[in-house]
Amino acid sequence: MAEEKLDEQHPLRATERNSTYATETPPEPSGEDLTEDEYLERIGGWGRYQCLNTIISWMAAAVVSCHVMVMYYVHLPAEVKCMAGNCGIPDGCPSDPDTDDFCKSECTAGYVAQGWGLKGESLYNYWDLTCSDDKWLVPLSDSAFFLGWLLGGVTCGRLGDLYGRRRPLAAYIVLTGGALSLTTVATSMEMFIPLKFLHGFFVGPLLLTNYVYGSEFIPQKNAALFGSIYFMIAAAGSACLAILAWQVPDWKKFSWIVSFITVPFCLWPLFGAESPMWLLSVGKADKAQTVFNSIARMNGKPIPDNHIKCPPPEEADDEPTTSAFTLITTPKVRVITLSMMFVWLAASLCYFGLGLSGATLPGDSYFNAALLSMLELPVYPLQLLAVDNPYLGRKKTMIFSLLIGGCCCFATIIPLDGVEWSAFAGNMFMTAAFTTTYVWAAEIFPADVRASGLGLCTAGGKMGSVVTPFIVDLGSSQLSLAMGVFGTVAFVGVLASFAIPETRGKPSYQSIAEMLGYEEGFTFADDDVGLKSMKTIKNNREDDEDPFSTTPSRKARSTLGVSRTRMSLPLPNGRPKSALGGTVTVVSDRCSMGHPFLSG
Repeated sequence: MAEEKLDEQHPLRATERNSTYATETPPEPSGEDLTEDEYLERIGGWGRYQCLNTIISWMAAAVVSCHVMVMYYVHLPAEVKCMAGNCGIPDGCPSDPDTDDFCKSECTAGYVAQGWGLKGESLYNYWDLTCSDDKWLVPLSDSAFFLGWLLGGVTCGRLGDLYGRRRPLAAYIVLTGGALSLTTVATSMEMFIPLKFLHGFFVGPLLLTNYVYGSEFIPQKNAALFGSIYFMIAAAGSACLAILAWQVPDWKKFSWIVSFITVPFCLWPLFGAESPMWLLSVGKADKAQTVFNSIARMNGKPIPDNHIKCPPPEEADDEPTTSAFTLITTPKVRVITLSMMFVWLAASLCYFGLGLSGATLPGDSYFNAALLSMLELPVYPLQLLAVDNPYLGRKKTMIFSLLIGGCCCFATIIPLDGVEWSAFAGNMFMTAAFTTTYVWAAEIFPADVRASGLGLCTAGGKMGSVVTPFIVDLGSSQLSLAMGVFGTVAFVGVLASFAIPETRGKPSYQSIAEMLGYEEGFTFADDDVGLKSMKTIKNNREDDEDPFSTTPSRKARSTLGVSRTRMSLPLPNGRPKSALGGTVTVVSDRCSMGHPFLSG
């Protein structure tokens, strides 16, 4: 009785204690079975419990998103300052020097003798890299972070399906904070780079698992609103990080503070309830019922006397599946796959590139970074409206976003005062393009190869992120050249978009054969490329209950080892989307689809 009162006072108190759920005898079921969403509506929908859980999830998003922007402040370039109060100018050297002038071999000694010096507490000054031939190691550490993000999602994305949401999320939070703090003990860049890889390795799955866990307690109709606010608050958190970095310029102290404010969020999943959707997906209906009962009590609602519809156990499926190689060996599908991969690469490269370019743009580095993040806030709700607009859809939204964003990048090259500010507008359009990639790619591939197609696209996107730091570093000395690269890549992305069909309001194909218009009985076989598997494709569209279903086949899911779960990453039309990068298992009322993201 005491524990029950404690649970009522603390909505996120664990319903599972010592790995054993509190026992409670539910009322005898009567009436028709309810889906998970219908049951959630009966026990309060987005009630008090969900509100508190959602607020904590959003707060965690604001903190976790800061780990992506930490690299920006830790790597701020040093500034040339007059240290003596009345510095002279060496003969033959420019007045009011920048770092390039200061580092010229014929001028460095003279500047130092005249009282000039490098000011800053970032990595550049800490290891004397500003004028060193090894300064390329700094952008290399950023690339290591993005590479770790990709590999961390691939290797850790499955843990949320195997062990639930709570324990992996708590572990990711602690490990992410610990990995960031470890970077402060590095004694050289050679030691710092692998530690940044480790940091990115845990950031990728953390960003996504936090999103999934927070969204699985609310009805699906509220998922799009939850996601839109989630990413807006994440952007606001990145903007607020500029204030902390400005007040604490020392990169080690700054990293320690970010780690310190991250780790306490592990208490949320540790003392919170397990996701009822995951419990249902693995056949633990009794434990899911206990969680639902706790939610009902917190929301002040009666416990429904209905059963929850549970998916039937997976049955063996011995049919051979369409090979993932078909994405490349089938001409029409190959064009779509390669085009989508490049669109994803272009959107990722330009989004992260402009977002990390604040120090290369005119004005204060801290203000620029905060402004770039704040300008993303209105983009997320507008993008949701655009992709569902009948006149724009996914394709035109992507084309216009990349086109206008690319034009903004090229505008910075014009030799006029103030044109560099167009890069801020370009960042807004690249944010829209980056978000649209998840919507479009999740719908373009047939169900039997969807997981493989999305995996290829996300890998291409992350490769774009990996090379982005070197382009940003190029902008520190040649801004017009870096912006020209971003603009060119965006324009090529526009051309690639024309080769990809619009998917808004169109049926989601269940097979490549159906996508290509083949009739019943068509068989894929390609001995020339050594494909061992063959599948007879049956045109059963007329028998489908939902012609717009994005549910992949059992074999398509099993290639990534994903299980039946609930859809938690919403698209504007309710289809699943990956949120922050890495490979994820996105869940649906019927089954799940493993694919990468949030990518980012």
